[in-house]
Amino acid sequence: RECISVHVGQAGVQIGNACWELYCLEHGIQPDGQMPSDKTVGGGDDSFNTFFSETGAGKHVPRAVFVDLEPTVVDEVRTGTYRQLFHPEQLITGKEDAANNYARGHYTIGKEIRECISVHVGQAGVQIGNACWELYCLEHGIQPDGQMPSDKTVGGGDDSFNTFFSETGAGKHVPRAVFVDLEPTVVDEVRTGTYRQLFHPEQLITGKEDAANNYARGHYTIGKEIVDLVLDRIRKLADQCTGLQGFLIFHSFGGGTGSGFTSLLMERLSVDYGKKSKLEFAIYPAPQVSTAVVEPYNSILTTHTTLEHSDCAFMVDNEAIYDICRRNLDIERPTYTNLNRLIGQIVSSITASLRFDGALNVDLTEFQTNLVPYPRIHFPLVTLCAGD
Repeated sequence: RECISVHVGQAGVQIGNACWELYCLEHGIQPDGQMPSDKTVGGGDDSFNTFFSETGAGKHVPRAVFVDLEPTVVDEVRTGTYRQLFHPEQLITGKEDAANNYARGHYTIGKEIRECISVHVGQAGVQIGNACWELYCLEHGIQPDGQMPSDKTVGGGDDSFNTFFSETGAGKHVPRAVFVDLEPTVVDEVRTGTYRQLFHPEQLITGKEDAANNYARGHYTIGKEIVDLVLDRIRKLADQCTGLQGFLIFHSFGGGTGSGFTSLLMERLSVDYGKKSKLEFAIYPAPQVSTAVVEPYNSILTTHTTLEHSDCAFMVDNEAIYDICRRNLDIERPTYTNLNRLIGQIVSSITASLRFDGALNVDLTEFQTNLVPYPRIHFPLVTLCAGD
């Protein structure tokens, strides 16, 4: 049963150096990780494997990581007697230290890239996703083809936007996102829209027939056929992450796909990704902007199913957004595009702390800490102050 040692800061690294030197002496392991052929450790006992892993070449490598925000102390390990014992990837350094300042170690220098994967489900989720990624690109200076102009340094050299975008070898910025719908019409708008080059085709997933506003079709019949494909695409995105924080899930409560398929997907994500945070952006049905008579049923069913699997659900009231468009923005007959762009502004405001440097709500768990009083009561209502 293995143990991993993590040595942090000057003290941690220097103590680690002394410890591993002693472990090697105790177990008869040489400074290059080899063990003399005439040496059977502890009379053939291999309990030392709790602390060492053995490579195919018979080298014993410590199960350890050395971390310091500046390189001086770790460089002593890199150049010391036991330099061959460690793999270079185990010795991690930054460029500048925390200057004995807790806040620098915790919030600024120490804050690594912690990625978020966005999952957009159903018509509402996909259309909001379209509006959100358009806005993120404008905010970060990324062009519709994913390139960044060479004269543009995003946010003054800040790379916090990498929580939402991954960069390819060719310098293209690709959203860490998946768009899913059980029928192709709405996702086809993304495939043919202005930002079609931004996404990889594998990120846009569609079935052949929709859930017809029926929770059971989204969750049990049509949804079951596509869920493994969706999880596979999400897994590919997760593999590209160095420190996945969790998932942002966009959907409606009223639609068949938004309610049924989302609840199925969240159940499966809980199995595959255990403790990773899951935040929802959910469109709540409203009588004035209703498209199906069964929306209340779908809402009850999806709320019940996802209650244990969601950490925080930001509720967006379609009717309130509709009223803001009419009253404050003088749009006589608001379209879904108007509603979605306004919701995009709200989502952008909420996620800004994840995409730009800051001290508050810098990761998904902090949202829960600040907004959720009890695990089951996790439904903050999104409000937008629109000046009269």
